[in-house]
Order: sequence, then C-alpha cells, then structure tokens
Amino acid sequence: MDKNYFGNSTKSYFGNSTKSYFGNSTKSYFGNSTKSYFAILFKAIKACKFFQCAIFQPRKMFHGKVGDKRKAGAKENAQGASSAEPSRKRTKEDKMFIVRKLLKLGMKRVQQQEFAIADQLYSKCIVVVGGMETNADKEALLIEVGIRIAEMHFDSGQLDQALKKLDLVKNTMDNRLFSKNETHVKRIIWELDMVSKLYGLLGDAIKGEIALKEFRDVAGDKADAGSMFISYKNVGDAFYRIGHYKKALELLTVAKKFADATGNDKSIENASTHLANCYFAMKRYVDAIVVFKTTPFERYAARNIGDCYYNMGNFKKAILWFMKAKEEFDRKIGTPDLATLTESTAKNIQDSRQMCFRIANMHGDAGNYGEAVRMLEAMHKVPYNLVYLPDAEISRWIKFYRERMNADRLKISNLVC
Repeated sequence: MDKNYFGNSTKSYFGNSTKSYFGNSTKSYFGNSTKSYFAILFKAIKACKFFQCAIFQPRKMFHGKVGDKRKAGAKENAQGASSAEPSRKRTKEDKMFIVRKLLKLGMKRVQQQEFAIADQLYSKCIVVVGGMETNADKEALLIEVGIRIAEMHFDSGQLDQALKKLDLVKNTMDNRLFSKNETHVKRIIWELDMVSKLYGLLGDAIKGEIALKEFRDVAGDKADAGSMFISYKNVGDAFYRIGHYKKALELLTVAKKFADATGNDKSIENASTHLANCYFAMKRYVDAIVVFKTTPFERYAARNIGDCYYNMGNFKKAILWFMKAKEEFDRKIGTPDLATLTESTAKNIQDSRQMCFRIANMHGDAGNYGEAVRMLEAMHKVPYNLVYLPDAEISRWIKFYRERMNADRLKISNLVC
C-alpha cells in the first residue's frame, strides 16, 4: 500500500497528476491562460485612457485639477506673505548677517592657509555689501572686509597687495574719523587699531605712526591695554626694522608699559624682548640687561643677558648666564619620550644644544680647549637628531679643539725640555 500510495499513487497524484494539475494545467491556467486572460486585461487597461493615466501617469491625469490648485495655493501664500511684510524691514539685517557669516568663514580659511577660497568668500562679501543702501553700516562693513582682505594678503605673502588694500581702507576711514555716534566711534577705534597693527607688520612705519596717533586720539581711555600694546609694538618694530632706533625705542617703551598693565606673561616677555633688542641694537647693553631681567621666561632672558655680556667682552659672566640658560632649557626638557616628542620640547632641546655650542666656543676663544671639548662631547650624548648642529659638525669642532689642545701641550713640553 505504501508503495502504491506513495509510489504509484505519488506518480499518480503528485507525478502524473502533477503533470496534469500543475504541469499541463499550469500551462493551461497559468501558462496558456496567462497569455489569454492577462494579455486581454492588459490590452483593455491600455485601451482605456482613464486607467492608463491613473496607473501609468497619475501626475499627468491630475495635473489639470490638482496642479492648478497647488499653483493657486502657492500664489495665494505669496500674496499673503507680501501683504504681511510689505516693506521687508529685515533685508538689511539679513544682508549684514550674510556678510558676517562670509567674513567668519573667510577668516577660518585664511587660518587654514586656503587663500583662494578665502578670496572667493571675501569677494562675495563685497557683492552683498554693494547691494545695500549707502549708509554708515555699509561703509563700516566695506572697511571691515577691506581689513580682512589686507590681512589675507599679508598672511599669503602678498605684501604689496596688502599695502594697497590698506591704503584704500584708510582713505575710506578718513571720512568717518570725526563721527560723534557712539556706535560708530567703537567701530572706528577697532578699525584704527587693526590698520595701525597691519601697517606696522607691513613695515610702513610712517603710515603706521599716523594711524596709531589717530587710534590713540579717538580711543582715549576706551581702548584696552592689550590692543594698545600690540599697536605700539608693531609700529615700533617697523621703525626698528628700518634702523630708526630712537623712534622705535620711544614706541616700544610705551608698548612695554601697556604690556605690564595686561599682566600677561607672554605679552610682557614679548614687549621686553623687543625693547631690549632695541637697546641691544643701540649698543646700550646695560639698559638691555635691566629690561631682560624683568622678563618672566628665565631661560630666554638668561640667554639674552649672556649675549649682552658677550658683546661687552665680559666672557666670564657671559658663560655663567649661558650655563644658567642651558640649565633652564634642560629642566624644561626633562626625560621626554622620543615617540611623543612635542614641538616645544624639541625647541628646548635645540636651544640647549645651541647653548652648549656657544659655551664651548667661548671656552675655545679663551684657550680653554679641554673645557670646550668636554662641552661638545656632552652634546653627543643627547639622543635627539635635530636640525641645529648635526653630530658630524660637532665631531669636526671636537677634532679642531683637540688639535689645538695637543699643539699647546707640545709647546709646553718643548719649553720644559
């Protein structure tokens, strides 16, 4: 029975019958009939324009009715919006917001040294500002954009372009210097501050001094000490670079006072270094030493004081201060991990090696060749491969001083004999 039921019967029900019901019948109902029933239905649907549109192109079908309603609704909304805001009072504020946003993005690109993109952003600023009504706000925005463009040219090394742009900005500013509006005065103070700093950085000391005087006159007590320090320092440094040390000294002395008022160690160190360098250039070494001793960063101050004593011919004191500087650098270095060596630590290592070399040379100049060799050999023990004085150069100097030391010994032995 099993054989009959699941064998022949299987063949019968699920074999021949399969062929019958799901074989030939498939061909019949879902095969040939598919071709007949579904083909006829498909042709009927295609023949009916309504079903064709409803199924295959629904948007086309409802375009005339729904589409027109949507358009009518959009037009009605637009009319309602225009009636609600007939004067568009926020147009100026919107444009100012766009300009501020573009300026911020442009400054970010300048910081990332993507100057081409920054230039495009600043150009868009000018276009947007150009579409505004002429008033004090428009002038202020044009000046600010001009200052940022000048900064961009300076950072990208295009100093001539920066100077030209700054001149244009300054000419625009001259019409606003005597404004009594409190808001305008605050803007003018910022503008003069930026312009004087940029003129100083660009090395145009004369124009920088003029802008600085206007900045001081307009600002009075309103400018903070930090801004005054940077402006005086930049313009003073411009005079220093062209060799006008007397004028530079006058401005840098004022800059030092403002730096002291900020209480910021970096500002004080910066101002002291510029002022002391001016004294140094004027060969007023004693005054330079006094200023250097007021700086909060002892290692750099000690190195600079050593330079002063060296130029005064006092090698003994120079060596003492250089040794003090080296100790400070070494203390900052500690025992760093070579795999995670930071930039500041690498600089301290380099400065320490420089102090070693200078001390060694001073011992060599004084005829203390043994001490010079000892200092140079100590440099070999530092396990850092840095730019300043590679090992091959140190070895050459060690060889030189040993030869001098051996020559002196030979002379002494000949004298004794």
